[in-house]
Amino acid sequence: MTPVDPSAASALSFSGVYRFFLHTHNLTLVTNSPLRLYKSHAGGPFQDITGSLEMGSVRAGGPTQDMSEFLIVADVRPTDTVIASKFDALQSALSANVSSMPAAVASDLQQRLSNARSFYAAGSLTSAINAVAGFSDQVKQQSGANIPDVWRANGSLVNVAGLLRAGADTLKFSLTAKSNGAR
Repeated sequence: MTPVDPSAASALSFSGVYRFFLHTHNLTLVTNSPLRLYKSHAGGPFQDITGSLEMGSVRAGGPTQDMSEFLIVADVRPTDTVIASKFDALQSALSANVSSMPAAVASDLQQRLSNARSFYAAGSLTSAINAVAGFSDQVKQQSGANIPDVWRANGSLVNVAGLLRAGADTLKFSLTAKSNGAR
């Protein structure tokens, strides 16, 4: 486990998302690898945040909107189960933060997310991937002005844009893995 967590007294802050990569020579990347990057908040449950797997032994990376504890695990759950949980997590994040953005922005994002889920349910993976990417692009476009996008080490702000973009990115990773034959 690799903890990355500045103290609450730290002046560290950022907007949007950052990419965290964990590189190890102890694991070997193979086609349709089950290796995933997981993170936990201060001893809470770990969640899959994988946004990429790269060559060079294993370089697992993922977007995140805050600091945390990280590890690489072999996730052998069925990809459809992972995708369903990521859709649910992204929906929960959006629902929990609609009050922080204008109603029209929240409605647009909800429609985009619903469309992505409908495409996935219909078996149209390419359309689902594109819809999730469109959701993320819209969040990025609305960041700052209409969607809060700043994180501070003291925990005084919720980085809603980072939360939504990170959720969309890891969902897109899993949808892409499914379209490439992951079971």
